Order: sequence, then structure tokens, then C-alpha cells
Amino acid sequence: MREFNRVRYDWVRRTGGYWDRARRGVETPPTNESVRREQEERLAVEQSFAIRERMQKIKPGGETHLQYVGHIPEAGTLGWTGKPVHYWRVPSLHMFKSELQVYESAVREWLDSEIDVPAMLSSPESMNRLWFHELDPAAVPRQWLRGSFEFLQAWHKVTTGTPGDTRLATHLVDADIIISADKNFVRFAERCRTDAPFKIGKTLRAQANRAGVDEVMQWIAKANTL
Repeated sequence: MREFNRVRYDWVRRTGGYWDRARRGVETPPTNESVRREQEERLAVEQSFAIRERMQKIKPGGETHLQYVGHIPEAGTLGWTGKPVHYWRVPSLHMFKSELQVYESAVREWLDSEIDVPAMLSSPESMNRLWFHELDPAAVPRQWLRGSFEFLQAWHKVTTGTPGDTRLATHLVDADIIISADKNFVRFAERCRTDAPFKIGKTLRAQANRAGVDEVMQWIAKANTL
């Protein structure tokens, strides 16, 4: 627990910690995470375009209920029963496998005190089975949202901001109301709210620029009507 406690203390302490440095504009020393950031952002955009190109080759299915969107892993994949799995499970497995292999990854830092990461990575069959078949989406709602947004985005124009919207989507479980001027973000979020097997916040589309600011202020003034 030593590393976990060190990281957590830096996050919650009132003075000298992460938030104090952010307030004072103190530049943090380079970390594995910050060094990887630029490369990861580039790869995420490339991946979004690749997914879009792959989806264009199959029968349109962007209106499919998100709880019925499936994916078929490669034949011979360890831990896979042979039946189609929910789409969100595949990118979730890929993300966790990738992050857990990086010792200084933020994901691994927070999980190291809870699970034996090397033991998990040494059993790909068990890890595949966990993500393909065992995990209840209500237990990992952020991963369900990531995968669902990725699927919905694949049927629309991809931009450099596409991966960022996927990250933002994970916060739909944290709020009652989310406001955005991005029409596609709102459209996808509302699709998720309708189809998700758990509760997420409502999304409202605001106008852009100053008009949007005035609109949001009006909503806040009459919050009980939202």
C-alpha cells in the first residue's frame, strides 16, 4: 500500500500536493504518463479513423440498440466461448491489457494495491474471460460508455476531437445534467442514456459562443425545470 498511499496523499493534501501545485501553476516533473500523452493522443485519433473505415465495410448498424451490439473476436482467442460478445467489452479488454503492462501507468498505480497485476497478466485466458463474459456492465459503467461512444462515433465523421469525446463520456455517470454545444456529443449521450443498463445524466445542447452562455445561465436560474 506504500505507493498507493503516497499517490493518494499527494492528491488529497491541502498544501504542497497536486491541487496546490495546480493552483500556483507549478510545473510538475515529467512522468511516464505525460511523456506518453502526445503519442497516445495521436494513436487515439488514428484508431478512430481506422474504426470508422472498418465500419464502412459492413452493413449499417448505427441504430442498433447498444445492448445488442456485438463483436466476434479472432478464432482461437483464449477464454472466449465462441459466441459473439458485447462490443464494449473488446476495447475495454484492450485498454486494460495495454495500461497494466506499463508499470507507471495511472491505471496500474491505482490497481496495484488491490490486485496482483503480474498474476493477472500471466493468465490471458482468465483475463479475456473476465472481460468477454463475466463483468456486469453496471459494475464498470465507464467502460460501457467508452465502448458505446466508440461504436456510435464510427457511423459519423471522425475528427481529432473524437477520442476526447469518448473520454468525456465516462463522466456521464457523475452528473445529473451535462451541457454541451457539440450536437453529436449530445446525440450520442442521449442514445446511451436510453440504452444503458444503468442510470446516467441527461444531456442538453446549448448554443455556441455568447448565446450559449446566456442560455446556460437561464437554465441555472430555473434549475428545477431541467
